[in-house]
Amino acid sequence: MSTADWTAIAAVATAAMAIATFILALKTRSVAKETRELGRLALRQAEAVEQQAEHIERQVAISAQALSTSVQPWLVWEPSFEVPSGVGRGAVRHGEMYIAGPHPCLRVSEQGDGSVKGWFTVRNVGNGIAILDMSESHIYPRNGPDAFEGVHPSVASPVVPPGETADVEFTVPPSQSPDKEKMTLLQLTGGAGDELFAVELAYADSFGNVKTRAKFHAHRNEPKKRPWSVYKVEYSLPNGQTVRARRFG
Repeated sequence: MSTADWTAIAAVATAAMAIATFILALKTRSVAKETRELGRLALRQAEAVEQQAEHIERQVAISAQALSTSVQPWLVWEPSFEVPSGVGRGAVRHGEMYIAGPHPCLRVSEQGDGSVKGWFTVRNVGNGIAILDMSESHIYPRNGPDAFEGVHPSVASPVVPPGETADVEFTVPPSQSPDKEKMTLLQLTGGAGDELFAVELAYADSFGNVKTRAKFHAHRNEPKKRPWSVYKVEYSLPNGQTVRARRFG
């Protein structure tokens, strides 16, 4: 075979290879395009799934909040009115006093046994049952940061349904005084003028969820003969975070 023949064969082969390369390039480009389209589709699907997951999370959070609100109890101070024994239509006897009406006051006094005793009424204005834990409830002298150790208020029943009230009683014994013999209002409240102390109630809802602490701050102006009253209630979580507060006049 002559040189011209071999040259012609090489030219044909080269042309065929070029055509094959061109066809392969077209196919590769087509595959790349399809791959990009599939990638964009997969990305859109992933974004849609992520949005759906976020929507579900929001729905779960809303449902959880709605459930919490539906069972959340809130204990507030229920003002009462002290009147002399036997006076007042429809009055209810509590110890040596008869209680009626909306006048804001509570009862605190020194006792013959050397203790200081007191009581006030709370009402559950929330939607769920309040389960009081008196072992985690405390009394704070002079509204200070440290409670009386081993001294806890008491209630007749620790279960307070929505709309119901509970009388909270407390006794600070002589053992809490400096001389261990007589506890006084001066030692509880910090002296003349504006006298202060606080009672903290710990309670949970009927499911035993995160316990709330309601701290009832009480005061009176003794020189002006004003009655005892609760002027502020602070609500906090076990970690100390205040979640709500209410002030009275």
